Amino acid sequence: SAWNGSRIVAVGSRNNIFYSDDKGANWTKVDPSGDFAGGILDFQGIAYGVQNGTGYYVAVGEDGWYAYSTNGTSWTKAPDRLLESTTQAIAFGNGRFAFVQKVSPNSGYTYTFYTDDIASGVTKGSNSIGGTNVSYVNMIYGNDRFVLRWCLLPNEDLERILELLRSIDS
Repeated sequence: SAWNGSRIVAVGSRNNIFYSDDKGANWTKVDPSGDFAGGILDFQGIAYGVQNGTGYYVAVGEDGWYAYSTNGTSWTKAPDRLLESTTQAIAFGNGRFAFVQKVSPNSGYTYTFYTDDIASGVTKGSNSIGGTNVSYVNMIYGNDRFVLRWCLLPNEDLERILELLRSIDS
């Protein structure tokens, strides 16, 4: 879930979006079907941040799609997806939304994406790592850097993960 100081927005599978204006005591379901014409999004995460004076909720999900909203009720689906793979983590910090996406369980390549203006599109990061065997769980921003929480599987190369994170912060 993501909070802008007065509204909490939560996302889930099959286009499920809910918001609460009373700190979670009551929830209202959003019907984004008109906003997401042509498909269902299985959301994996959401973040809130302010860019260029405008507050945005950004939700990420299956097949590299993402969507954004200024109020949590009307959504814009990105015209292009990141890569044809599930975006597993999103966070906001220092004016930037950052995304992490693992291309496929078999390829082992992980890419970073970022944007300083979500309404204008997303840029692929300069670094990618291959051969990783990681399951990403979440990403946060704190102490002036993005931090990934992940489950390491056997034979993991931690230095490549750290290099990936450094590429988001730069």
